[in-house]
Amino acid sequence: MEPTGGVFVNYRHDDTGRAAAAVANALRERLPHAEVFFDDHSIAPGKPFPEELEAAVRRSVVLLALIGIRWDEPSSLDRLRDPRDWVRQEIVIAVGTPGCEVIPVLVDRSGTPAAERLPDDLRFLPTSQAIRVRKLARSDLAALTEHVAARVPMEYGGAAAVGDRGVPATAVAIDALLRHNIPPAQQASGNRNRLVELALTVLEPDDRLVQLAPAQLKGRPRGSATVLATDTGLVVVDVGENFRTRSGTARYSYDRMERIEVVLTRSMVLVETADVIVHLVNGDTAVVRLDRAQAQALAAHLRSRLAHT
Repeated sequence: MEPTGGVFVNYRHDDTGRAAAAVANALRERLPHAEVFFDDHSIAPGKPFPEELEAAVRRSVVLLALIGIRWDEPSSLDRLRDPRDWVRQEIVIAVGTPGCEVIPVLVDRSGTPAAERLPDDLRFLPTSQAIRVRKLARSDLAALTEHVAARVPMEYGGAAAVGDRGVPATAVAIDALLRHNIPPAQQASGNRNRLVELALTVLEPDDRLVQLAPAQLKGRPRGSATVLATDTGLVVVDVGENFRTRSGTARYSYDRMERIEVVLTRSMVLVETADVIVHLVNGDTAVVRLDRAQAQALAAHLRSRLAHT
């Protein structure tokens, strides 16, 4: 079973029960489209408890091991040394699950447990980079959720890097991608929502979106186009006000491209821009002008794809 973007909250009820509930709530608020597994509310009545716990861990990209002040008291250590203890088992299963990262969370304590007192399969915890949550402070919970979000795939609303494969053509995934890939000024006044709508309109159901950016067509004003790089090619959409499609959409598959060129320019309002020139195998070219950083990112992606075509 491969991870599917889930986050598993591992805790001891009599040690960090209240903190676990607060962490789970904060994660669900930040990542409403990802599975946040918190056993008090995540296992339906009548479901087999051990099987549900193990399956939930294996679906997760992150397991948060909450460690409070009572976590390594003598009585708690006795429980941890029992291979049947579920706090221990969940962590061990996560360690053995490809793609799942275990992150210790120190709740109202300054130091990590002593490694020599722990079972062998848990001795990695004190040497792992930990996150501190003090008295359920909002700033600490916010830092924790952003740390986790950076590891959750964008298709579940997280912020993990998408690479050349991109995100699926869903509103949640595209919105998460735009939140992290376009400048704040391009997200203002509902522009991000309009760009999501545009992407859903022009993308095919099987497309995966890698990059999207407002652009400029030759001889036309700024914002006259929107460029989408997918897993199969480049899409250039002629748009009008509020990113509504106008005369048409041009698609260029990677096997039609021969060379990518970037020519730096500067607009009249001193915003740095660059032309991305796509040289096609039939001798034609496609030219779009973007914000300089976005142009360079698009060109880098296109060149990477051409190198593997």
